[in-house]
Amino acid sequence: MKINLMAVFILMSTFVGHGQAQEVPGYGDFRALQIDQNIVKDVIVENNDIYVKLDPIFRNKEISVRISDLLLGAYRIWSDGELEKTVKIYNSNQNGKMDYTYRINTIANFVEYWIDDDLVLHLERVE
Repeated sequence: MKINLMAVFILMSTFVGHGQAQEVPGYGDFRALQIDQNIVKDVIVENNDIYVKLDPIFRNKEISVRISDLLLGAYRIWSDGELEKTVKIYNSNQNGKMDYTYRINTIANFVEYWIDDDLVLHLERVE
């Protein structure tokens, strides 16, 4: 009987916390649908401008931004005719944004930040 009670206790403790909802990070008019917190350290939203702070080890990586109006919908074309916008990271403390990406200005409902072939941040406009 002691073994059975111990087994039940172990099983119960294994599932504690798995049914609890995770808090979704919010950033201005956006919330994060997906975020790799090992890479993305902060997001600043000022009106339609988005700045993403990345871990400094990603400073020299190419960051691609894709936008869409619908969740999992077709990507929109940027004003320059491209499907993706490549952004750089501030290497100086210009405007207090060291290690943040250059400004992305968009009215899109969904914004995705990619490094290599990995989606590191997926934002949804909530307002």
